[in-house]
Amino acid sequence: MKVDQLFPSRWLHPEALNGRAVTVTIQAVTLEEVHNPTTNRKETKPAVAFRGATKLLLLNKTQALAIARITGRDDTDNWPGCRVTLSADVAPNGKQTIRVSPVADADLITHANPVTNPNPDPDPERDGDPDGDGGGDVDADQEAG
Repeated sequence: MKVDQLFPSRWLHPEALNGRAVTVTIQAVTLEEVHNPTTNRKETKPAVAFRGATKLLLLNKTQALAIARITGRDDTDNWPGCRVTLSADVAPNGKQTIRVSPVADADLITHANPVTNPNPDPDPERDGDPDGDGGGDVDADQEAG
């Protein structure tokens, strides 16, 4: 039997992602009372529940700010329904963490890199645009002058 089965946790840990990036939908954000081993005191931290997941992600400040930036919503009450991508990472302090990133949008990636056009027109003059600038027969310098 694995140790994590002997001592199950409510919290999502980087190891649970198995090196994969996972896109999730936020279901709810709650405040949870947890024990801080550094201060040996209880403290309240935000925790995010995801649709279809059984574990909660306890947020640190970096993760909370990332979700606010990604969603464009600084009020956690407005996060449910928003999608983010989670992946295991190493924090600047050297500890394992979960990185919260925007969802990759294939359409945005395609438009963000116009060099990836797999079928460039080998003959730009064929479409009546001799200089290939998309401006018909008038050169951009001629228009400005």
